[in-house]
Amino acid sequence: ITTDFDVMCALKEEQNAQIESLEEDNAKLATDFDAMRALKEEQNAQIESLEVEKKKLATDFDAMRALKTKQDAQIECLNVENERISKEFASIGEIRLKQD
Repeated sequence: ITTDFDVMCALKEEQNAQIESLEEDNAKLATDFDAMRALKEEQNAQIESLEVEKKKLATDFDAMRALKTKQDAQIECLNVENERISKEFASIGEIRLKQD
């Protein structure tokens, strides 16, 4: 009887040690899970921030494109005006040559 009782006590101690080890593993896994959840939340916040920045850059790009279009139109107007003035000067030059 003592031998069976000793075996059962030893078995119970082994099971208690296994339970304690499993509880420690469970606590570590819970800590790791919490850390992973926090990291995921941080990454989601970074993604959201990048999406906001992307929209801002897209808006800035659209504004710059509109400005370039406006500047291209202004350059075209200046080129037309320059051509008109050049023709006038050429015409004035021809008149002077005829007068001389």
